[in-house]
Amino acid sequence: MPRKFRDISSPVELPPLNITSFLNLMVVLIPFLLLTAVFNQVSAIDLQIGSASDEKVEKESLPLEIFVDQGSIRIRGGNRWRSSFDIEKNDNQAWQTALSDMGDILREIKNLHPEEKNIRVSFSPLVDYQRVVDVLRVTRGRMVNQDGVRYRMELFPGISVSLIEEGRATAM
Repeated sequence: MPRKFRDISSPVELPPLNITSFLNLMVVLIPFLLLTAVFNQVSAIDLQIGSASDEKVEKESLPLEIFVDQGSIRIRGGNRWRSSFDIEKNDNQAWQTALSDMGDILREIKNLHPEEKNIRVSFSPLVDYQRVVDVLRVTRGRMVNQDGVRYRMELFPGISVSLIEEGRATAM
């Protein structure tokens, strides 16, 4: 049986490239991606990591500290405890109440010491991430109503975060 050899020297004709379906896909896909890109926003909180040099700065000003573990929030200002809230682990209503009360106390401290901007927040490693975010949000600022106008009151933007280990706070 004779074999057919293809002539290598003859050019191979390619069929014309049809990109109509690709362009139709792009016409639909690009506006969709542009419209949904608006909803992808990232919010961040500027935090300072606690260190040994922070101890000197805190001693010069009013040393404010918040200690959060699974069952309580404790606020210390100066050399005394300002407040303590005991919370059941899965009691979200008590958690929201404690956050609101914590915000009120921080607002009172801010009214007494308006120049103070720094606070140290120490967390137990067992605290849920959402609770960490809640405490940082309330510590940073709070919505207030004054004379019928609602605005955000800045409380303590200089937040130092640390980790509680074995009964003492250490830098995270």
